[in-house]
Amino acid sequence: MLQFLRRILKRRNAPLNIFHISKNALLNNIDTLRALHPDDGLFPVIKSNAYGHGLAQIATILDETTCEYLCVDSQPEYAIAKKHTSKDFLVLSETNAQNYKLYDWKRTTFVVSSFSTLSYFVERNKPVTVHIFINTGLNRE
Repeated sequence: MLQFLRRILKRRNAPLNIFHISKNALLNNIDTLRALHPDDGLFPVIKSNAYGHGLAQIATILDETTCEYLCVDSQPEYAIAKKHTSKDFLVLSETNAQNYKLYDWKRTTFVVSSFSTLSYFVERNKPVTVHIFINTGLNRE
């Protein structure tokens, strides 16, 4: 029976692309950027499952860097990444107010781009670190 299930569930097609991520190359890229701009912050973005390269694996590699934050798009990505790094996070997208309780607020900075989110944090009456994004009219922050 087990053989039958394996045969039915077996992958029948091969992927078109296979990516191999070099840990050394990634860390070298971080070092190169740091050397070019030693006084600037460096916040790698690992949203959308690290663009298909494995969010957990990339977070593990980036844990060895001196980057101030790892950026994630949303709570589900944060939930995966936080298990693989001791880094602090910058969460780029806002969410429903009830979802904010799912974060470790000591390790997380939140992007605020609406008055409703800002109001939520103010009403909560507890310390929170935020980055305020302002739309300058070009639909860019």
